[in-house]
Amino acid sequence: MGAERLNEGEPLQHVLGESWFDGLRIKVNRSVLIPRPETEEVVGALYERIQPGEDSNLLVVDWCTGSGCVALALKQRFPKSEVLGWDLSEEAIEVAQINARNCNLDVTFEVHDALDAPRLVRPADAVVSNPPYIPRSEASSMHPRVTQHEPDMALFVPDDDPLLFYRALEAWCASGNLRPGGWIGLECHTRLASEVAQMLVEH
Repeated sequence: MGAERLNEGEPLQHVLGESWFDGLRIKVNRSVLIPRPETEEVVGALYERIQPGEDSNLLVVDWCTGSGCVALALKQRFPKSEVLGWDLSEEAIEVAQINARNCNLDVTFEVHDALDAPRLVRPADAVVSNPPYIPRSEASSMHPRVTQHEPDMALFVPDDDPLLFYRALEAWCASGNLRPGGWIGLECHTRLASEVAQMLVEH
């Protein structure tokens, strides 16, 4: 049965029902993106910038959390911190909550829209996100294993507004939801990364 599903183009991680991310076993299905190794770099980059012992009372928000892999990896690395994982998809949040229980990590996962984000009670120390960033026109050049088995809403943005989520997250952080001197860690489209960086520098 598994071999047939693989022959039909289904991702191995879906056949197995799980993937690995930063040493954590993560449940995956069609409601969430399959964790990629390059996303681990966001976790590693933040870990390099926060010194051991500085995670006490740290507040980290993971936008577009999906399976919760980034939020859970950060909680594992910063066990004294408070970590929030938010996503618009109720199905994704359900998967993330299962992963939190399976990994025995205390992360709060909730349904929120990054384009209409609630204000935090206190400013975050770090905001991380792997938001949708692939222009819709690029779908035809992508492997069917991705486009036919992973959620569109986690992948694609309008061709005429590829920085949609980055602008929203920057504005949310700038409106008092990220403390002065806090960190923003974002995964970006290779072609658009310099534009995202320039936007953050300007603001």
